[in-house]
Amino acid sequence: MNDRLRALKTPPLVYTLAVVRFSDVQKISDYVPDIQEALRRKYPEYTPTTIRGVTIEHDSNGESKVSTNESMQWSFVDAERQWGVLLQSNLILFHTSVYGHFDTFGQKLAEVLDIVSSKADITHYHTLGLRYIDAISAKSGKKLSDYVSEELLPLQLSGVESSSSQNRTENRYSNDLGTLFIRSHTLEAGDTIPADLKETAGYLEIKNPHCAERFVILDTDHVHQSNESGRVQLRAFNTDQIVSTINKMHCNASCAFKSAVTDEAIKEWSEG
Repeated sequence: MNDRLRALKTPPLVYTLAVVRFSDVQKISDYVPDIQEALRRKYPEYTPTTIRGVTIEHDSNGESKVSTNESMQWSFVDAERQWGVLLQSNLILFHTSVYGHFDTFGQKLAEVLDIVSSKADITHYHTLGLRYIDAISAKSGKKLSDYVSEELLPLQLSGVESSSSQNRTENRYSNDLGTLFIRSHTLEAGDTIPADLKETAGYLEIKNPHCAERFVILDTDHVHQSNESGRVQLRAFNTDQIVSTINKMHCNASCAFKSAVTDEAIKEWSEG
């Protein structure tokens, strides 16, 4: 399967991330200095951040208790702010704003996984994720339906006057690798990065962070996780195996992308 964007000169892709999740490493902060030293030549911009979260618990009487919690996150970004790593006590996130081909992405990801797993002695993982964010707008004289499948666009009402329309859709597919989501969000204008990714993507320089015209955010999200008897199954942390699996997930995501857009769109993006 060829790369989803291999032939495209002007792809609509604005952001890509891969995630490897593992059981919580309570002493992860002890390993951060060694990880930074190994990463800093390629990812010199280092930012530690405190993350604040909210937990809601319910007791036997149905009463809810809200509590806040704090955790640390460490960001490592290259000098051009195009490639980066986010580390938390239970995940490694690798992201870029200049994705070209999976070969390059996979090679850089493998380097990061080798460093972090060896320095922090991470022996197992349980979940993989791969997510592509495309921002699709129409050229003058064309409609969004010339680019994106009409099934992902707002319903065109008959006999009702309206000045604008927007919608959100989510399609979910199960396959041998896990679950593949195809989400779309049609907007009159706005940020090209979904709200749940804005903070994470904010560490990088996004080429097209805003769109001043009507456009579609196409969000392709593939999750790989093994469950047995209702419990998440752990797998040995092997970088080659992890990158190989993510590459297969990428192939599924490529098919999803090509199913969600039109041949006319592919032709336009290919010609530049």
